[in-house]
Amino acid sequence: MNYKGNTPETVANENWLYSLNGKTDGSGSGGGGETPGGGSVSFATNADAQIWAAETDGTYGAGFGTTAQGLKLGYYKHTGTTNAVAPNANHVRVYKNSVLSIASAEGKKIKKIVIGCAPNNGTTSYCFDMAGLEGGASATCDKTALTVTWTGSASKVVLHANNGQVRMEKLTVEFE
Repeated sequence: MNYKGNTPETVANENWLYSLNGKTDGSGSGGGGETPGGGSVSFATNADAQIWAAETDGTYGAGFGTTAQGLKLGYYKHTGTTNAVAPNANHVRVYKNSVLSIASAEGKKIKKIVIGCAPNNGTTSYCFDMAGLEGGASATCDKTALTVTWTGSASKVVLHANNGQVRMEKLTVEFE
């Protein structure tokens, strides 16, 4: 929806496909009320796409956070030796032993998270398995697809980058 060019839910000059009642083919029915469960969101996480602010989490320490597409996102130093740094124009750096927190701002249950990772000079990647600290399961890396994927059922997921630095370029979240 775009009203007079003002769409605060999206980033200027980007296109988004939204669904109504889980349908994207134009056959959804309107009529007020909330869309029942399900659905997904996908968006860039870099500084050019989101406004990140310095913040401190009571459990995980200093870092940065933002709210985007109905999600509260944050990444924090936790037990890492490197302080969290502001996102750059390409990606968010979740340093080794830092955490990434993804929570539904509306309390919806998340069933799948896919983090799109940045390549590292084309020969390796900033893509590693991440341990689950909140929300259950750990997330698994696919170095060919440059993704880290978590599946489960939780309204908040906190992933620990205990194997190496994860550079997040994109985030896709599916809801139950």
